[in-house]
Amino acid sequence: QVDSYLAENNIQPVDTNGDGSGGEGGLPQGLPVFNLTMNQAEALVDGYAPAGSYAVEIFIDSATGIEQRLLVGAVQLAGEWERELDAIGNPVELPISSAHFPTTDAIYQYIDQQNLEPIGFIIEDHQGHDPEDPHNPGTDHDYEGLPVFNLTMNQAEALVDGYAPAGSYAVEIFIDSATGIEQRLLVGAVQLAGEWERELDAIGNPVELPISSAHFPTTDAIYQYIDQQNLEPIGFIIEDHQGHDPEQPSESIMLKPIISTFSNPSFDGSRLKLIGDILSDGNNQDLILGFQVSDSIFFNQAEEIIVPGNFDEGDIFEANFDFSHVASNRIYFRAFARNSLFESFGSKKRAKIPEIETIPQETLFPDAYALEGGWKENWLGVFQEYPNGWVYHLDLGWCHVTPDEKENVWLWNHLNGWLWTNEQTWPYLYKNDTSSWLYLLHRRSGPAVMYDHLHGYFMHLHY
Repeated sequence: QVDSYLAENNIQPVDTNGDGSGGEGGLPQGLPVFNLTMNQAEALVDGYAPAGSYAVEIFIDSATGIEQRLLVGAVQLAGEWERELDAIGNPVELPISSAHFPTTDAIYQYIDQQNLEPIGFIIEDHQGHDPEDPHNPGTDHDYEGLPVFNLTMNQAEALVDGYAPAGSYAVEIFIDSATGIEQRLLVGAVQLAGEWERELDAIGNPVELPISSAHFPTTDAIYQYIDQQNLEPIGFIIEDHQGHDPEQPSESIMLKPIISTFSNPSFDGSRLKLIGDILSDGNNQDLILGFQVSDSIFFNQAEEIIVPGNFDEGDIFEANFDFSHVASNRIYFRAFARNSLFESFGSKKRAKIPEIETIPQETLFPDAYALEGGWKENWLGVFQEYPNGWVYHLDLGWCHVTPDEKENVWLWNHLNGWLWTNEQTWPYLYKNDTSSWLYLLHRRSGPAVMYDHLHGYFMHLHY
């Protein structure tokens, strides 16, 4: 509806290409963005709304079949328009008043009356495919993915020969590998961040309804019904379970070990008891463990204490340090692990009787945007940085992060172990333990959800 309105009113986007073309294909694929005064914004939502940049989004709610009309906050980042997020990462969305604007046409009439012109478009095409593909299914059903249709209740119930609410559905036809029988399903579909995905029920299972074999005994019969109803795909569910990066890591890769330094060491006379923990050995079998101790925060001329013995991942190691010869009233210490390939350090600690203080570390992501409350944001999402490589990620929880010089990022957490990604691959993450891919779903509320391509299920992330 937005695209047809733009075409009918000869509204063109801002020339983002600098060549007068106005973008590929003339008309944009996205949400039009307008500069609104406070009066204009509040008139649309019938309540408080500050002046600013907003997009108009209109879609069918797949759960209820009711048309939704939203005023979506918009922000321009690196020359591109994106959805504005609040402090905890949720999109800024305000429902457009159904009392003052009962129809979509009423919204566009108001936009015309106010002489508003789009200043840009929110383009959401995360898969890197041709943005015209969802509107061009080709002939004989030649497309990549599952076609999605908007169905009335009568149309959906006719296909399944039983109760089915109005909404967005995909048609899926495949051969069951266990039985060799062709399966024909009506699959619930939902649009998240501009991409069509399978709709999930309350416990994370896909919403699937078997298409009636009595009324539609063949695949052709299904497509004939779709043609008779003049239905056209409104998009496609694209599923690429293998990920996109041809340079996926080796299965036997050796990784940097992760070491933790314990706070609150115990004092016994002039001796200090130091404790460390092997969070991850990184598949290294020849690690040397120990502690560095110094009277300098920079660990100049640090003394090393090697801890003998064989230790496994998750083990705790200890050592005692006699500080009677140290002139300073402060002692800095940190655990370490090293071999011929790596050297890792735990967090720096400072011991000053009776307190222990943590020393701040350098930032891992110097180009990240600073948010309120110490939060930061970049392509990886919203997170807070802590000393010695630890971050708390809004979706993934506590992670130890190790970027490299090629702009790849290794993350380690207790749930999945080592994960690999980069800006081009995200939100896909390569799981080193199983040599498989995980996909972090975009969310608006509730717990984060990750799809495990190896096992074929969704998992809720709770931290």
